[in-house]
Amino acid sequence: MYNGGTAVLWLLSASLPLHIAVVLWATAIVVEIGMMALSARLWPDRGIAGINIEHASERLGLFVIIVLGESIFTIVTEVSDDWGPGAGLLGALGFLVVALLGWAFFQYGTGTVTAGLERLQARSDFAGILQTTLFMPFLLVLGVTAIAGAIATAIPAPYEHLPFGSGISLGGGLALFYGCNAIVSLRYGQPPRAVLPWAVPTVVIAVLLIPVSAVVPAAVALALAVVVLLLVTVYVEIQRRRRHAPTS
Repeated sequence: MYNGGTAVLWLLSASLPLHIAVVLWATAIVVEIGMMALSARLWPDRGIAGINIEHASERLGLFVIIVLGESIFTIVTEVSDDWGPGAGLLGALGFLVVALLGWAFFQYGTGTVTAGLERLQARSDFAGILQTTLFMPFLLVLGVTAIAGAIATAIPAPYEHLPFGSGISLGGGLALFYGCNAIVSLRYGQPPRAVLPWAVPTVVIAVLLIPVSAVVPAAVALALAVVVLLLVTVYVEIQRRRRHAPTS
């Protein structure tokens, strides 16, 4: 029922106009999420309780790789339409944004995922496993997709202001990415003192990029996004090295 019922909706949507198909897509997603949440609550020992931690972590990593790869493909496609210096600059800045997002996830996130899932499984927190492996990653993916859309919009007009919707996609996408990472980290049991110092400033600054992007050229907005990502990456790296430094 879980796979076959919603598969019918997906197949039907392929032959319908887009404005109707999206309704079926949304319905299928809601049904799938509802059935998964219900089954995890009623029969946890048959499903989420027996999750393979290493497999779940690997699947999540591959999922993120696909989204990052699609973002790079979007950047390359946009730059290939205009080989001018402006498009090249925006393409390079866009690549840095995506690369730094990937660095943040795979340098710090994957180890946290495995350890966090093991802690949740040890205390039989099946709701936490469900939230952090199936639901919250979609918010992270939504953030990356929104950022890629903003970059794609900026490349053809590097010296113009970003449209308001693209500004929301850029700043909101960054806020969603790091906000989701912070929530997952807290859900995995990391102390707030380790998460909030990087999460709160990053999310606030990302949100501030929305109004800023409406008054500065797109190239400047993306450059500011790169600066924000570099700062949070350097901060997290310094804190990690301090925690792992040998004590005398």
